[in-house]
Amino acid sequence: MNAAVILFGVFVVCLIIGVPVSVSLGTASLSAVLLGDLGASSTVIAQRIFGGLQSTSIMAIAFFVLAGNLMTKGGISRRIVKFANCLVGNVRGGMGLALVLACAFFAALSGSAPATVIAIGTMLYGDMVDLGYPGDRTAGLLVVSGGKGSNEDISEAACMYQYLTEKGVPADRILQEDRSTSTRENLRFSKELLAEQGCMPKEIALVTNEFHQLRASMIAKDCGWTVSSIPAHTQPWLIPTYWVREWLGILHHTLLGTE
Repeated sequence: MNAAVILFGVFVVCLIIGVPVSVSLGTASLSAVLLGDLGASSTVIAQRIFGGLQSTSIMAIAFFVLAGNLMTKGGISRRIVKFANCLVGNVRGGMGLALVLACAFFAALSGSAPATVIAIGTMLYGDMVDLGYPGDRTAGLLVVSGGKGSNEDISEAACMYQYLTEKGVPADRILQEDRSTSTRENLRFSKELLAEQGCMPKEIALVTNEFHQLRASMIAKDCGWTVSSIPAHTQPWLIPTYWVREWLGILHHTLLGTE
């Protein structure tokens, strides 16, 4: 069988059943090597793979992650913030400027944007509030949206609220929307709830399951938002059913514009 067909087919199947992308790539490549007609010996293929791994860029990725973890745990983050504050802290709004500068330093050293947000952002939120910065502008609002099903004890919004507060998210940063019964209502009612709080963002970060990101983003754009998506994990055995449902929903949205 053609190696390209095997490579693409195995990769797609792995993604559909929820296998991580890195593992999917490895599985697809190995399947193509073992089952495909490549016209090369296994020794040559092994040598090419080993040669591809001899890259300083690949080594740098792992060491950047290690450096970020060491900086976070070793207190270097706080020292970077103090240094940035010495540079720009004497001007009006200096702590906010120091936050941006410290994030730039940390990101350049660690090579990881999520690590920067966690290491610097969570540390300085309390400091900025203590210095008098308004809490509603220092960090974003979270809206948890979802009604209560017929077989559920509490609403989806209440469940997410409990989870977030247990993980340390301040309760006053979370708004609950518990009337919705569909994705479109999730977004429409959430927008109304934000408007009641005097908050009319043009850009939002949408947290939902991997399989639901595309359709939810399409509906959010219909509501007038610019969207960034943050995926939530789904159990692998649920993926096939949800993928079928989502593609039918996307087709319905594309043709009719409604759910």
